[in-house]
Amino acid sequence: MSRSIALLAAFALGLAAMPMTARAVPDTGTRLGLGLTKADSAAVSAAAQGLYQRDDIPVGAAAAWNNPKSRNHGTVKVMEVFTKAGMPCRKMQYDFFFYRRAGDRSYAETFCRTPEGAWKICLLYTSDAADEGLGV
Repeated sequence: MSRSIALLAAFALGLAAMPMTARAVPDTGTRLGLGLTKADSAAVSAAAQGLYQRDDIPVGAAAAWNNPKSRNHGTVKVMEVFTKAGMPCRKMQYDFFFYRRAGDRSYAETFCRTPEGAWKICLLYTSDAADEGLGV
């Protein structure tokens, strides 16, 4: 198993062990360990928030993001809309395309809105981890 997959799996398992209310939504690039620039991360986060925070979001809705300076770009797509423990949730898929690095990446995360109104990460999946049975 590659080091990045092992680190991501350990991070995801750590999230699973934390109480739901303690899981603030950190910066996307930091959370996924992709080495995105701050501007990349801000663009990804804005695209995702514009989708998962909508009450009327349909499955399949998508938003593109790009950073002209780094030339990195990608999409965020709503894969599932559901309720968990009385909280509205969205499973989101992220597709990343890197200008200066080989190996595009895909990830999925589930966000749920707590009774207090804050959106929290519930689950994190990677395309690599799912292939190795490490998805949480």
